[in-house]
Amino acid sequence: PEAATPLPAIALTGFRGLAEALGGDPLSLLVGAGIDPSAAERPEDSISLLAMARLLDDCARTLACPDFAMRLAARQDALRMIAPFERLYSHAPTLREAFAWSASHNQIYSAAIRVSTVYDAERQSYAQRYQLPGEGLPLFRQLAELVLLLSQDAVGSMSGGLIRAHEIWLSHPPIASPAAY
Repeated sequence: PEAATPLPAIALTGFRGLAEALGGDPLSLLVGAGIDPSAAERPEDSISLLAMARLLDDCARTLACPDFAMRLAARQDALRMIAPFERLYSHAPTLREAFAWSASHNQIYSAAIRVSTVYDAERQSYAQRYQLPGEGLPLFRQLAELVLLLSQDAVGSMSGGLIRAHEIWLSHPPIASPAAY
């Protein structure tokens, strides 16, 4: 049931250009995943999380591009993608508090994607944990990688490039080449 949760259609930003650059037909890929092609033109609309997962998985397979979701994330403006959090971030006194606020209010973006902040006392470091429905299942691997790269890019932008992940743990085996990661 969580997989049917709405996701802002802004998640499709850059999709058409990437699909075309890889020799695909964006319209047939959208329709095949159960997404109204006009949703790509209306970022304020919603699509289901499951449809987005299908689209990314279909594109990776059909276009022989195992890092499709990461390439899509690279074409997107991470801060624009998480615009509903702009007020939270702009009023947070520290980046750590911004993370905590976004984790506790993530339903603003999607109720299906859960975020938590974890502190590792031994390493004296903080981590963001993202949980998606179907975590680890093949259909959701591309979506997980899209979310992780967008999050990493947003952190870099918010910190002026001063903060970046030291490690990223996937809930699934790598699906792209080591160079892509």
